[in-house]
Amino acid sequence: MGGALSLGLCFGLLQKIRSAPLIALISGLVGMLGDSLLGATCQAMYFCPTCQKETERHIHNCGTTTQLIRGIKWMNNDTVNFLATLLELESPCVFSSVWRRSGEHSVDTQRVPIQKQGQQKPPAC
Repeated sequence: MGGALSLGLCFGLLQKIRSAPLIALISGLVGMLGDSLLGATCQAMYFCPTCQKETERHIHNCGTTTQLIRGIKWMNNDTVNFLATLLELESPCVFSSVWRRSGEHSVDTQRVPIQKQGQQKPPAC
């Protein structure tokens, strides 16, 4: 999470985005949740019939070939971490473009109240 925050802050400083800390926080959460979701649903988990234990390895420590019980065969923990990192790296770009489209800019803009018809302007100081 600290890495995502520092990455987001650097990105924000380079792009001059005031909301960089928030984007960094959200990006870190996206990466963390992506890692958890991919690990729980897609990561390959095997069962060793000799030891009666679940493992992430195709060949268990005891030397027995394990059986795939869930997940995708080629998706190991390294693949899950890689994909979660890509998701975490890409999310600041997506969030910053959404922020810019929603009207937040790096330069402060002064809001001018809209006058209704028939109202007089207040005297200038």
